[in-house]
Amino acid sequence: MIGPDELRRCSRLHRKSMMLAEQASLEHMRGRHNRGRKLMRDAYNAEREAASVVAPHLHMDPTRSVLHHSAAWLALNCGEAAEAEHLVSEALDGFPPSDIAEELCEIKILASAEKEDA
Repeated sequence: MIGPDELRRCSRLHRKSMMLAEQASLEHMRGRHNRGRKLMRDAYNAEREAASVVAPHLHMDPTRSVLHHSAAWLALNCGEAAEAEHLVSEALDGFPPSDIAEELCEIKILASAEKEDA
């Protein structure tokens, strides 16, 4: 069972990640691409850490799969195709809702294509 401290940490990391991803998008729109990439990387790292908190707790779906989905998408946006595939596989090891599972499979296809292009 996941404890309340772990849940708070996970929630805090997720909020931080989403805030950083939003800031990254704004920086890209302003033409500040280096700053945008740095913020996107920070968002990815925070979301990956949030996903790792709940990873062993399969009963935490859909929260677990949603966090892995976000982390995988951010990984893909940071050019980390192999890590995106890993996060998708980890999410699919649980019990994601069908709509999330479909989106995870789409991310995996994109990540595979990106790896082939590299």
